[in-house]
Amino acid sequence: MISSPSMTLAPEDDSKINFLPEVAWKVSDNQSNCGISKTIHTADVVNTSITFNYTGPSVTVHTITSASGGVFSVFVDGFDTKTPIDTNTYSRDPGDPPTPQCYPRQFPPFVESPPNFKSNPPSGHSITLTFVGPSPMAPNGTNTNATIQFDAFSIPEPNTVQASSASFAHASFEQTSFALIYSLMMGYFIYLLFI
Repeated sequence: MISSPSMTLAPEDDSKINFLPEVAWKVSDNQSNCGISKTIHTADVVNTSITFNYTGPSVTVHTITSASGGVFSVFVDGFDTKTPIDTNTYSRDPGDPPTPQCYPRQFPPFVESPPNFKSNPPSGHSITLTFVGPSPMAPNGTNTNATIQFDAFSIPEPNTVQASSASFAHASFEQTSFALIYSLMMGYFIYLLFI
């Protein structure tokens, strides 16, 4: 972790956190050396979800990665942000380091922002994480029994950005790279038109 901003941890028994269906989630003591809560919630059933209602400009999702880690889709205020959380530890590209075991992701930023998203409305926001299955980045045949390990939600203090070596770029590198290259190419073509 590059920096560790001040944050408020959502208590594990917070009524604003819902694990659905409850029977699909297993709860165990946190055995990781980096988790921030006392327990870890684990699921291996596709379409299980966690919903958290929060007030604040952003929220951080804390997960634990593993070789069998799966993928969460992220919905904010009911909108699919196209910003998945991939909890598989395999490197994305040759030479890249694996995803860190403790994997915090702060939202926003999003690949696609919810319409009319305001950072801190009086009514607050909801974030829903839905387990969608194995990581597409895992080597073929190595992630047939994917699981998700959820640690906690936290609310960062205003004006802080959580920095992690694999934070936002990890899950959306392809989308972010494409957008950057496309923008640079369009800028270059417009430049050529005017010289």
